[in-house]
Amino acid sequence: MFLRLEFPYCNQAGAGLVEVLVALVLVSMGAIALGSTQISANYIGLESMQRRLAVMLASDLLERMRGNRAALQHYHRSDLGGEIAGDGDLPARNCGALPCDSSQLARWDLYQWAQSLRGEFTGDAEGGLIKPLACVTVADREVLIQITWQGYRESSVNVADSTCGAEEPSAEGTIRHYLQLASWVGEK
Repeated sequence: MFLRLEFPYCNQAGAGLVEVLVALVLVSMGAIALGSTQISANYIGLESMQRRLAVMLASDLLERMRGNRAALQHYHRSDLGGEIAGDGDLPARNCGALPCDSSQLARWDLYQWAQSLRGEFTGDAEGGLIKPLACVTVADREVLIQITWQGYRESSVNVADSTCGAEEPSAEGTIRHYLQLASWVGEK
């Protein structure tokens, strides 16, 4: 009553050691590729966040300058944000708590902005740009804000063409990123 089927050419009972090793190698290669893709995505995300922060900081300083048009020439600086730039010194007058004239307000704005550039206002200095250097050039009413920072991948923009930080030697010269914002500030 029972029908018994026999296959004379199928004597293999399970997977051989070679098949298991090949499968293990393929799975390992896929996991490594997935891991490297994740690492690259993290670096790209960080560089995108750094560029967005640089744009927001440049726009912030430009708006501060537009709010203090009378002291526009006092914003001219070439060493903001660097580790030994000297902009970390607290200004003589705290314009956040006391009334200030326009030149004192310019110094206060530059102090606060340099602190933001480095991420000092975040509490643990982790919210700013990586090794930033910024320059603000004011010629008549034309304003040029240049910001450089360290990135992880080579930039498509040649930072050596920038006037900001050109005299400062850097071992990370090929991985410096650069942002430039130019505007004109009217007289009111």
